[in-house]
Amino acid sequence: MISLKVAVLTLAAMLAAGCGSAVTSASTPKASPTPGVPTQSIVPTATGSDGWGNNPATFGAVATAVAAVAIIFAWLSLRESKRQRRALENEIAARMRPWVGLFDFSFDGARGGEAEVRFHLCNFGALPAQQGRLKLVVEPREVNGDERPNPIVLEEPQDKALMPTEKGNYSIDLARHPQMKEWIGAARDVVVNGTFEYALAETKFQSQFQAILWFSRNRPPPDVPTPRT
Repeated sequence: MISLKVAVLTLAAMLAAGCGSAVTSASTPKASPTPGVPTQSIVPTATGSDGWGNNPATFGAVATAVAAVAIIFAWLSLRESKRQRRALENEIAARMRPWVGLFDFSFDGARGGEAEVRFHLCNFGALPAQQGRLKLVVEPREVNGDERPNPIVLEEPQDKALMPTEKGNYSIDLARHPQMKEWIGAARDVVVNGTFEYALAETKFQSQFQAILWFSRNRPPPDVPTPRT
């Protein structure tokens, strides 16, 4: 009986551990209490029917692992899709908007005579530039001593709109400003800073450009472009 109990306990422990190996135990033969009557040995056998793959606990562990992998994969896919969506939205926003820039710049005039700047602004974007307004600030490139700044400030009184590929032509006479005549007569280089503000619905944009009018003898090399945006 002791051996039978040991065998049963061993079988229960191995089944609880999810092991499918067969367990066999034999009792030790004992002498028959009655002479002439042989004592039979009790040989309990137990064959495990639940292997590792059929253990319900194993099914639960595998299901949990698969679910965890699926959740991680879904999270990574969602994060990648969000990143791609943001990149696509940024690209669309960069393309589907107005882009206004300096297209051409020239100066007509002589020392002490006419002084007219001409330039073109072009909308290179795919959508119209609304509420466009130009502002120019003209001033000497270098300040002499204690000279007080006295720039020429020009601003358009009304808003304009530039359609895609449309050019805005500007011709501004600077000779009517006395300081411009003084700068030209003194052979001083003059900087023209321009700002074009425009909008698309509620979104505001701004384009800036700069050009230098060289009236001094110290001019830049021919390969250095004068207008800059």
